[in-house]
Amino acid sequence: MKFSIAKRKHATLNIGIDCLPESVSTIYAGQLYGICVRNRNIRETLTAGTIARAWREGVRAVVISSRPEIWAGLIEKMAPGIAETLSHGKPLVLESTGDYQELLKKYSLNKLLEELDDTGIPAGSLIIMDEAEGLFSWNDLKLVRRQGLIFRAWVREWKHSGLFVFHKLHFESPGAGAIRVQCNCLDGVAELDADMLRLNWRIDHWNTPGGSRVEARSYGVSYNEEQQSLSADGSAMDALAQQLLYAPDEDQVLTTVDALFNEKSVPPEWQRYERFSDLLQAVQHAVAATVILPYSNSVKFATLAETTHLIRETAGRGLKIVIREKNKRLRYNQNMALMQLGANLIVHNYESFSHLLWCIDSLKGQCFGKKAVMSYEDLLSESIPVEVNGYLRPQKFCDFVQTTLDRTHDINIQHALISLDLLPGRSHIDALLAYHPKRKGDVMTADNASLFIFFFACREPDIDTALERSLNVSINDLFLHETRMTNSEDINASIQRLRKLAAQTHLVDYTSELYTYNNVS
Repeated sequence: MKFSIAKRKHATLNIGIDCLPESVSTIYAGQLYGICVRNRNIRETLTAGTIARAWREGVRAVVISSRPEIWAGLIEKMAPGIAETLSHGKPLVLESTGDYQELLKKYSLNKLLEELDDTGIPAGSLIIMDEAEGLFSWNDLKLVRRQGLIFRAWVREWKHSGLFVFHKLHFESPGAGAIRVQCNCLDGVAELDADMLRLNWRIDHWNTPGGSRVEARSYGVSYNEEQQSLSADGSAMDALAQQLLYAPDEDQVLTTVDALFNEKSVPPEWQRYERFSDLLQAVQHAVAATVILPYSNSVKFATLAETTHLIRETAGRGLKIVIREKNKRLRYNQNMALMQLGANLIVHNYESFSHLLWCIDSLKGQCFGKKAVMSYEDLLSESIPVEVNGYLRPQKFCDFVQTTLDRTHDINIQHALISLDLLPGRSHIDALLAYHPKRKGDVMTADNASLFIFFFACREPDIDTALERSLNVSINDLFLHETRMTNSEDINASIQRLRKLAAQTHLVDYTSELYTYNNVS
């Protein structure tokens, strides 16, 4: 016998995250939603919080889980006093046993829904399917769609609010065709996942019964582990364009006093801190403010790099980090490392304070778009040249350049390889003796007719300067023609040709001859 539909005119259910906009958190009667939370503690906090909200609204929450024993304690934390009502049948936990997929193959999804009907669940309940991955046949696109539609029709018939809680799915994973088919059967799809150390409630789509739809939005979320609570931090982002839409502290600027260089016209609303530690404490509560860090004689690069990385991890993508040089210049490879670690912009020491103000305004609405760096120590080691320079025999030169390209690939540092053809009558030794590398990581070798110079962390506009510093004679005095390469693919191709030539022919190793010349002189 069918049971009557419960009245829920005044009961509005929401996902268990405080302060989220209703347009992306309301769970409507007769609609089916899917959420994915891969972290167990956060997933249980979110689900228990959702159940507690339903209970406060007088709505029966039914959880289908393989671990029913955990839910009473979790729900009690979210809504003290709820334990007294458990025996009266408001929240209800059903245990799922065996393997979902095997049972569904044998009895079909309709059989599961008939069993749920037989439990006497009132119409208009909140139905939560925990570990929902097991419900669907992901290797069969047609079947997974049919399963989703059957469950959705059942939810609509009984005016339930259906919620699939997935543990492992990646809704945006490439090639996940079955997942996308299932998403199309759902009225709302969202992930609560960590981005760096910040959580984001990332919406694929979220529908209302009236036909409005929110798509591709991401909302910052804070997790209070002690209080077992989740709360939106007030920020929203376009998840596709990676653009900040709004945040409560967009106009705030946090800076150390040292980064201001005794400027007279600093805006009074800027928050100034004497020490890095005080600044780091303030940043823990920032969402999209701008942080200014100095690089000066009193600041070690390793300290600046660690601070930049720590701030980025703590505050997430919405915060802007500006590095301001003071009486000290960052090298090209250091610039690239800082940008990878989390800096949005480097302001050089020759640029005015008004330029700094312009830079801060220009960053508004931007988000840090690079992939998260797990270890700043590893990245720094990749950006620092190896303690090698000068002449290397051809095979060793090729190995060194190849290793350097591989090691610095993720930082996107540009290097330069220059091939120099000798003038007729000029010897290799003349050219090699004219080469005096100034930096670590700058190496040289020779084949039968040319010299090859590799400059570590050298952009194309800087090659002329690098050559002038490395050669104590004019290029025209020694070389007939030069070829410059800064693209990694071109450098790799040239290195492979040199490696092949060295393997097929006898290329002279000038190591001992150069040693003799240098020691005699």
